[in-house]
Parts: sequence; structure tokens; C-alpha cells
Amino acid sequence: METMKRKSPQEQEEGTQPATPAAYAHVDTSEGRIRYTVGGSGPPLILLHGIARSLDDWTETRTELEPRFTVYAIDLPGFGGSDRRTAPVDLIGFAHSVLAFLDALDVRDQVRIVGNSLGGAIALQTVALAPERFAALVLVDSAGFGSEVAAGLRALALPGVWRLLLRPSRRLAELQVRGIFHDPAMVTEQRIDLAYELASRAGAAEAMLETARSLGDIRGVGPAWRKQLLDEVRELDIPVLLLWGENDRVLPVRHLDAAREVFPEARTHLFPSTGHMPQIERPAEFGEVVAAFFDEVGRVEPPERLTAMRRLRGWLGRAAHVARATADQAPTASEPAGPEPAVRVPAVPVPAVPDGPLPVRDVAGSPRRRRRRAGEG
Repeated sequence: METMKRKSPQEQEEGTQPATPAAYAHVDTSEGRIRYTVGGSGPPLILLHGIARSLDDWTETRTELEPRFTVYAIDLPGFGGSDRRTAPVDLIGFAHSVLAFLDALDVRDQVRIVGNSLGGAIALQTVALAPERFAALVLVDSAGFGSEVAAGLRALALPGVWRLLLRPSRRLAELQVRGIFHDPAMVTEQRIDLAYELASRAGAAEAMLETARSLGDIRGVGPAWRKQLLDEVRELDIPVLLLWGENDRVLPVRHLDAAREVFPEARTHLFPSTGHMPQIERPAEFGEVVAAFFDEVGRVEPPERLTAMRRLRGWLGRAAHVARATADQAPTASEPAGPEPAVRVPAVPVPAVPDGPLPVRDVAGSPRRRRRRAGEG
């Protein structure tokens, strides 16, 4: 394990300084090596950070939640201290990494999942793939509820521009930190140093680029994946808490109104005079709101048919994910065909399918379509 430098007495007196993180640990999963922290006791809770960030974004919140929960915070694949994914980078891939992490640590109880920004979209996708494993969902200034996003993220879609935007520099690190917080006092040298260190890690620029381009383009966050994913999660009737910073400059606060339309039964909380990361700017209030929400939710059992359908859909999504990875490794027409690469296919049990016909819109290779093709032949 590795630990970061502890704060000086002066820093401990300044509420704007980062809290001391827990010791880091690593675990090898079926989806790659993941860096994480764990602490506390009680029902399991997992925290997912945003794009180009790390598990350190949850340090202040972790101390608020650990007295009541077993709190896991992870570095998403390609960010912080976790390995990059070898398969295609998209929300389904990230979601499988989260599930693989829980499997590797043998977390069997239902989990409360919290995601900020990109982590919110990943939390949505993870719940959609395995709804029976999650008791509640907290979305913090989450991606997925509108196309608007900070100009710097949109610009990554422009050829060549990404090389300038993702070149590690303290100036760019400072601009990133300033864009995250509303309170200028939160822009400390320690936070700038951390942002610069994260951007300087091997593979960080590529992971950032792959992730951003998988979610949108110069026009903003793509609408297709947003609608499909939100429709899926809305059907689950899982308890949802929506949190937003009033002065978010990355994903504007009007996205909260869109989120309320998707989840009309969700609890909501708006943090005044707060930017993109209320868990850092308002840690005590954040911890109190989240803990109170979790206290209201018990164990959630999705309807049996819905659970089976979700498991089947998750298996099909994983199979498609592996197929894309295989296709990406195939040689092009101009390349000599060498030995066929070995593709690691994760061992995923095929779930039992409930009685009754499957909707055609849910399964591309449905029996109805196969019968239709057979009739045409």
C-alpha cells in the first residue's frame, strides 16, 4: 500500500485543504488491476469519480460516511492508479470493471452506488446491467441528462486539438481545478499538484481522449446512449437521489431539471454556491444528505421477470463488447494476417430467461427475428 503526505497543522485548520486520504490498495480483477481505498463498517457503498480525476475526490466525503458504511472508492480504469482497459472504452466496459471489482473483493450484499460526473453515467450503466446487486443510486452532477458540457471536453473531438489540451502542464491543471469549484479558495496548490500529477501519468491522455469521444463529440454529450440508458434505469424503480451544485460550470444546473423529469420520484438536493464537486466543497452537508437518503432505503428486490431480463441484456451487452474487442484486433486489408490474437472472453453465466416471449426491441437476435429470416430464406 501507498499513502500520500499528511496535512500540516496549518492545513488541518483550513477547511479548503484536501483531507488526508486512506491508504491505497490494489486488486487484480477479470477486467484489469484496480486501485482503491476501503474503510468503515456497515452496508457496502461504492464511490465513482469523474473523467480525468481519481478516487481522491471522495476523501472528504469518505470520512463523513465511514462511521455508518463500508466505503469503497476506486480509480476508474485508465485513471489514477488503475490499469487502462484493453477492450473498447465505453460505459458498458466501465460498468463491467465496477462489477468485476465487487466480485474480486467478494462483495455480495446489495451495494449503494454513488457517481459524480462521468462516474454518475457509469453508475447508471452498472445498475442497468446488474440491478439486483444495488440498493440505491446517488447521482452527483451526473453526465447523462443533457448535451451541454464544458467547452474543453467538446474540443477533444477536434483532430489535433486534443494534443494541446491533454499535454500535461501546471497551467492546464490550474484551469481544470478552477473550472471544477465555485469557491476560489478551493483552488489550492495541493489540488493543482494532484491534477498535474494525474495528467502526467502514462496513458492518462489516451484514456481521457477515448472516454470523452465514446460519450460525445464537438456538439456535446451524445443523445443516443443517454436516452437508451435512462429509459432502462427508469424501468427499474430503484431509489434515486439527485444532487447538484448550483454553480456547476461543467454540467450546468439545468440538467437537474431534466433529471427530475426522468426520475420524478427521486429525492433531490441543490447545494448553493457550489460547483461541480459538492462532495469536496460541501463535505459535511453532502455526507448528511446522502446518509439520510440511505437510511430511508432498505433492500430493493426488482420484479423477477425484470431482473432476469436485465441479466440477459447485460450478458448480451458483454458479448457484444467482446465481439467489438475481437474486431478491433483483426488485421486490416493492408496488413499481413499474422497469428490470430488470443481474446480473453470473460466467463459470464448465461442467465435463465423468464417464461414468455422476449420483446423484439430488447434483443437484436430474438426468436421472432430468426423465424422471420428463416421464412425469407
